[in-house]
Amino acid sequence: MPDKLARHIKVQIDRLNPALRGWLQYFSPGTSCNQLTTLDFWIRRRLRCIIWRQWKRPATRLKKLRSLGIHDDRAYISASRKGPWHCAGTPALIQALTPEFFTSLGLYGLTEHFDAMRTPST
Repeated sequence: MPDKLARHIKVQIDRLNPALRGWLQYFSPGTSCNQLTTLDFWIRRRLRCIIWRQWKRPATRLKKLRSLGIHDDRAYISASRKGPWHCAGTPALIQALTPEFFTSLGLYGLTEHFDAMRTPST
């Protein structure tokens, strides 16, 4: 378990992408865009949870949130004891680690690729 948390998030995304790509290819005929949007949100929340655990200490979390542009009054979440899954769903962390952030790291977006598969190429 500790080995999984020690990896850089980019490495984890690179390992996750083939599974997402294969899952979409296999399940796309019976899947709706709403289901994929929900799954995309869940995957990003799980990645935020992993990042939150990697930051470990409240002082580190506060420093990282500030560096990502979160104001001090919203960065109070860094001292939360509620757990990584709860913190990963807070507005401050969602604002700091946006979908664009994960796209820039190379995360395979299910919704975007599903839409690309559904539109006819001309």
